[in-house]
Amino acid sequence: MAEERSEEFAERAKRLTPREWRVVALSIEGVAAEDECAALGVAEGTLKSHKQAIRRKLGVPRGKRLERHLRENLEALPAGIRPTVAAAGPAPVDASIAERRVRLLLRLTLQELLEVADNADLRAALLQQTVARISSDDADDARREVEDLQLAAREIRDTFSKVRADIRSRSER
Repeated sequence: MAEERSEEFAERAKRLTPREWRVVALSIEGVAAEDECAALGVAEGTLKSHKQAIRRKLGVPRGKRLERHLRENLEALPAGIRPTVAAAGPAPVDASIAERRVRLLLRLTLQELLEVADNADLRAALLQQTVARISSDDADDARREVEDLQLAAREIRDTFSKVRADIRSRSER
């Protein structure tokens, strides 16, 4: 029974986005909401929205705290996300576990970077379709915005490639 629940939880957890995984990691570490917002660079309302989406995707029962549900299902979480000590007391963290956690969060952050580039490309494509239908002075402004979005997407992908190459070169040393 517990194993079935764990498998169901793991299957549901696959639906989480990289940003939601970051929220999960901070939540199970017992980080205060204000500090979570600062770490993620989001407003409190955005953090609440992320947590609601996580609750929905993981099937957290009504009235149950997200953090409690996550802690009850620790074994189904990726190793890099699981806390190594209870959130109540500071204790030394195994260096290999800390490194795995950092690598996982870095991968998630890099995935988010690619998502931003994809979103910029999508917005540019949608705006380009709209521009094709416009026959006014606004069309020139919209065309420039399309070019700006495409440039932003290229630069974000270039940044991703540079960061990934830098990480790989450092890990080879």
